Amino acid sequence: MSKTYAIADLHGRFDLLEMALACIAERAEPPATLVTLGDYVDRGPDSRKIIERLMAGLGRDGWRLICLKGNHEDIMWQTCRRLPDVDWWLTNGGEATLISYGQHKGDQADVAVVPAAHLDWIETATADARRCASRFRTRGP
Repeated sequence: MSKTYAIADLHGRFDLLEMALACIAERAEPPATLVTLGDYVDRGPDSRKIIERLMAGLGRDGWRLICLKGNHEDIMWQTCRRLPDVDWWLTNGGEATLISYGQHKGDQADVAVVPAAHLDWIETATADARRCASRFRTRGP
């Protein structure tokens, strides 16, 4: 029987993504599905690494990866592609994301440091988590 695993709210913590992937790989046998529930960016130091890791896929036969877009990816995408004012993103943790892309702390925010390929992935390769939320429920210990 195929199992589905979920990882939520990484917020720039690549170490947590790698730890979760290692734990799942130890316990799971293909076929399996991994759903990442969005909020990959903002607050933590490694937003760029998380996006690049998810863009690369799992690289495992029999595994399916579904990446959902959280509100932080939506804010990032809207700010980088549409909005002239970055304050909305910065007040939601965007400064840490820009720093992960090479911006220097204290410099004026420059969304051009985010590669277009990353914004394209956010736009097209991820589904909106809010539309899919009814399919996933978390359960405490």
